[in-house]
Amino acid sequence: MLRWVRPVNLHITWLFLGAVDSKLVSKVSSTLHKIVYERSKIDDDRGEVVMDFIKPSVWPNSRKARVIVIENRPIPSRVENLARAIRTGLIPFYTEQTEQEHNQE
Repeated sequence: MLRWVRPVNLHITWLFLGAVDSKLVSKVSSTLHKIVYERSKIDDDRGEVVMDFIKPSVWPNSRKARVIVIENRPIPSRVENLARAIRTGLIPFYTEQTEQEHNQE
């Protein structure tokens, strides 16, 4: 069954964490705010970032597609740098359960 996502629900997944213990949500949030703030001090150009979404993909794979996504290419360097900072900064919250949820088929 195909369901369209309302525009208000469109998002970018910077790092999939899966189910986060409710006791850790505020810590994840404050860590993320700190990462974004620190990154904004590094970026010289704080202007608009344009991303072209052009490549459709299915997840987790074409045989058991659960999600259809549109990937963008090329990824602007500012976005790559922010994504890397987010992934690195949130590693403490990435668990074995997260990995299982991410790879669930």
